Amino acid sequence: MWDEDAGGFVFTADCAIEAGNWAVELRAQDPDANLTVLGVCPEHSEQPATTCADCAAEYDET
Repeated sequence: MWDEDAGGFVFTADCAIEAGNWAVELRAQDPDANLTVLGVCPEHSEQPATTCADCAAEYDET
């Protein structure tokens, strides 16, 4: 789960159901949480897969 307000990933899981259950619990505690489900970059675990700045920089160099 990506939380723009928190500055990045706040939860990762290999199972979509586990991630969904976590999101439901968080929303129960904080209804204003701004969560987005994003894939994690396989090379840079702190970056979203589709917008990984590190991969984009590596691509630009080649």
